[in-house]
Order: sequence, then C-alpha cells, then structure tokens
Amino acid sequence: MSKIKVPITIPYIWGQVFIKGGRPSHSFSRGGEDCGVWSVIFIGEWLEVIVYQLSGIFVLQRKINQNACRKITSNLLVSIFYGVESQKIRLNRSKNGFNCIFLVLNIRIHSFSTLMMFKDQVVIITGGCSGIGRAAAFRFAQEGAKLFIADLSEKAGDVLMEELEKVGADAAFARIDVTDAEDVERMVTDCIQRFGGIHVLVNSAGVLGPRARTERYPAEDFKKVMEINVFGLFNCMQAVLPHFLAKKNGNIVNLASVAGLGGFAGHVGYSASKHAVVGMTRTAALEYAKHGIRINAVCPSFTMTPMLENAMTNDDTNYLDALQNAIPMKRFGKPEEIADAIIYAASSAASFMTGHTLVMDGGLMVA
Repeated sequence: MSKIKVPITIPYIWGQVFIKGGRPSHSFSRGGEDCGVWSVIFIGEWLEVIVYQLSGIFVLQRKINQNACRKITSNLLVSIFYGVESQKIRLNRSKNGFNCIFLVLNIRIHSFSTLMMFKDQVVIITGGCSGIGRAAAFRFAQEGAKLFIADLSEKAGDVLMEELEKVGADAAFARIDVTDAEDVERMVTDCIQRFGGIHVLVNSAGVLGPRARTERYPAEDFKKVMEINVFGLFNCMQAVLPHFLAKKNGNIVNLASVAGLGGFAGHVGYSASKHAVVGMTRTAALEYAKHGIRINAVCPSFTMTPMLENAMTNDDTNYLDALQNAIPMKRFGKPEEIADAIIYAASSAASFMTGHTLVMDGGLMVA
C-alpha cells in the first residue's frame, strides 16, 4: 500500500464544506493514477492540509484551532480537485469548537493546478466558429484567455459569441477572409485595439477539397485548397509576426494534418497543402526561435468535425468505414482532443518545443 504525502492548501468556511461539479482541465498521471471530472470547493480562509494516498483513497486531515483558522498559509499547490467520484466528510467537535476536519475522497485526480494557463492572454483563432477551432475557443476560454475569433460565417460567429458569453469568456468576432492579406491585417489591428496585444495565434482555417484521383482532380479546386490552407495561413503568420518580434514573445500553433506527414490517396490538394503547412511551421520556427517566438503544428488524423461529416454525407459509407478501421483505436478523433493538443503546444508546459509536429492520430502513423 503506497503512501504519498503532499502539502496543499485549500480554503474553507467554518463548519461547512461544499462539493460542486466541474469540468476536467488538462490531464496528467501520477503514480499510475489516471485523472477525471468534479471539483471540491471550499469558501473562506485558507487551511494547510496534508494528503495521504492509500490505494486510491485520499484523506485530507488538519488539526484546526481558531488561530490557525485566521492564518493564511503560503504553500498553495492545489485547491480544486477534478475526479471526485464519491466523498465523505466528518467533523469532530470538541468543547473548543471544530478541532479536526477529515475529508475522504475516492478520486481520480485530473488537474494538478487550478491556475488558468492563459489568464488575460489574447488568442486569435482563425476558422474559430466550427470544428477544431471552435473546440479550441472553448478550451482557451476555460483557461482564462481573451479571444478574437475570425471566420467567414457571420451567423456562426454570432452564435459562438452568445455561447462564449454564457461561459463568461471575453471574446470578439470578426468576419475575416484569410486569403485576403488586407483582411488579415485588419484582424490583427482590430485585435490589438480591442485587447491591447496578441499572445497566441491559432491557424485553424482550412478546407478539405473534393476526393478524386490526381489525374481527375479539378485544377480550380486544387487552387482553392492551396489558397485557403497555405496562403491563408501564410498571411496570418506574416501579419502577426511583426507584433511578436516587437515584444520578443509569442506563440503560433498551425493546424496541419497527418496528411502533411504522409500521403492521402484521393486528396492531392489537401495533402499538398498540409505538407506546405508543416514546411512553413518548421522554417518559421528556425527563423524566430532566437526571438522568443515558438511555432508548432498539430497534426490530427480523421476528426469528427463538420468537414468529416460533410464527407460522410457525400461519400460512400464503405470509404468512411475504411478510414475509421485504418485507425488502430478504431474511432475518429474528437475536436476537444485536438483542442487539448493546441492548448499544450501554446502553453508554458511546451516552452522548450518549437518546430514540432504534434501528432494526434489514434496510432494511424505507426500502424
């Protein structure tokens, strides 16, 4: 039976403890334990407690007196736990008042810290109204970021702004065509005027294009895919980099694909565009690393987004079944899973990572 002793600090209200539901944040593992959902919220002053792990049962114990109740300790590590499956609270009362609190939690920890990773940072997300870009918007909002969402669809932008407002996010939307360099310059200018700066650029705007063998692939469609996926991303990087250079800091996360690391039969335009994204990511990362600017790419495989759903509508089911069966995990990815990878790439947790292609493919590339 293992025993881990970790000093933490949690706030409490005298004689009362509240358990409240929450949403999982970033995940990690410690000692082989996985992570999960829920929050433990205490309100009031701070108490120092000790955590003992006994076969997955966590016991928080602290001797309390009135003087200790007024003392604010300085060793805060964790104040909200994600993963509470059941809880038991017992207050032992003495003639001097409550002198001991036992909080027993049958839990799986999901988050090591309640600190918001992007508190007050400004994040631009292109193609932010659907799919992976939309999922990234909510994840950045959860981490305290201020959001500037760029997309072609004003209707989708209005809907997203309402949804973000409901979760307390500070967000703005602009209708932007990433293939128009002047439009993109306006995006950057408007974002700086609204929020005072930019910390992260997420290039998520992109299209799949039709499915056809190379000899039958329409030249106009090839050109359109390249204009959006390649020139659009180029415009966005070129517009934001001078701002990052001026402050010697910044992060760019480009949404590439495993199609940019290998072939993708039937999608010569998409595969070519994503190879270009990977090449631009690596080249720019080399150019700007010494200036404090990190540039990385996230490379998902087939993900359940409107792009894939449209393919499901237009293509035969046998083809889509074949795509899913090609993934060792035997399922498509989820936008939220790719959004978590974007969050990681842009965060201080990846501070020594640049020019990297972060693959999220359910094992496809190693199959």
